[in-house]
Amino acid sequence: MRKIILHLALASLTLLSLPAWAGEKERAAAIELVKMVVPHDTYDQMMQQMTEAMSQQFRAAGEKLPADFDKKIQAAVNDVMSYDDVLGWTADIYAERFTVDELKEIEKFYKTAVGKKVMKLLPELSGEIGKKIAAILPERMPAALKKHGLMPDEDPPVEEKAPAPAKGKKR
Repeated sequence: MRKIILHLALASLTLLSLPAWAGEKERAAAIELVKMVVPHDTYDQMMQQMTEAMSQQFRAAGEKLPADFDKKIQAAVNDVMSYDDVLGWTADIYAERFTVDELKEIEKFYKTAVGKKVMKLLPELSGEIGKKIAAILPERMPAALKKHGLMPDEDPPVEEKAPAPAKGKKR
């Protein structure tokens, strides 16, 4: 087992040191794979889950939000990162790391029963993971920021001075 972990670690380091390069064939194959794994409706579901989580965070922080906030925040997010943008970015990343043959193998996997189940559950799984992170991060982050010196523990206590002795009286 240790040998396997060592080989994987060495392979990862080797891959990290290689320059990123992807040809047109790799990118085309990656685009087809990404379209299959994350079709437009799946992307829309993921974005809705993300914007709902953002809305919950704003409300939990006591922000006063307009009644149509959810609709507007979703539109804003879509303006910032459209499906086509994310499709292209994802395809570029896959194309840099996989050959055409590897991309076709991944595509074959997603056509199996287990692969189809993964694709079907991916938005739900991502949503649940995002909700868990959104709930735990604000809880744990202040202590971690303090631990690493990025946030002061508390305001320093104000020292109280003893009252000055009244003039003319001896102690």
